[in-house]
Amino acid sequence: MDTINGRRCHSRLDLLRMKSNNAGGIHILEVFWEKASILIKAAYYESNNKQNNPTLGCNIGHVLHACVGVENCPSNIIELAMKLHPEQLCETDAWENYPLHIAASNRTLNGREICLCDEKFTSTTSIPANSLSEQENLVSRLVQLYPSAAKKPSGKGMMPLQLAVISGKKWHEGVCSILKAAVDIVMQPVMCNGTRIYPFMLAAVGDTSCLTTVYELLRHYPELRRFETSANV
Repeated sequence: MDTINGRRCHSRLDLLRMKSNNAGGIHILEVFWEKASILIKAAYYESNNKQNNPTLGCNIGHVLHACVGVENCPSNIIELAMKLHPEQLCETDAWENYPLHIAASNRTLNGREICLCDEKFTSTTSIPANSLSEQENLVSRLVQLYPSAAKKPSGKGMMPLQLAVISGKKWHEGVCSILKAAVDIVMQPVMCNGTRIYPFMLAAVGDTSCLTTVYELLRHYPELRRFETSANV
């Protein structure tokens, strides 16, 4: 049972109710979030069911995963989902994907920033009256909140770094944060027609290629060290 300003709350809906009451509203945010959660989860899970598992019901699942998985979900909705359901950051959905996997592969989140409320606004702490803050890249935020996900493969065996580069995310759009949390992943290739394709190679192809991303990934490629050593001999 959680506590807000010295009072006990019995569910996350109580968190919403308290927040709306502090702002002068009555149950508005609670009703909004209930309806928004249903719509977002239905859109995400129905789409994925058709592609991956037609027999899986669309009324299940994690709302945070759905928020970062649907196209063009408003940043403040994603932020609210992270604050109300922090436990979902370290949980997988029906397809064994963490929120980081989903966000890294979602092209509509490229360059997306979110306005962060005070980090204390979670399901287990009090909510300050004034909680405004700064802008932060969404993928970087997910890595910060649960860095272990950067080292875990998706349900299809892809690493977050690979997914981010393939989706066209640039160095400062989360690629840097993922790499810092799992630097060894830079050496893990994607197999394509029997050929090993490394992350820096993936970043160099397609209409979303970025020279900065290629350079930074290549700079972290350990195999380069032997060439540097031989050049100095």
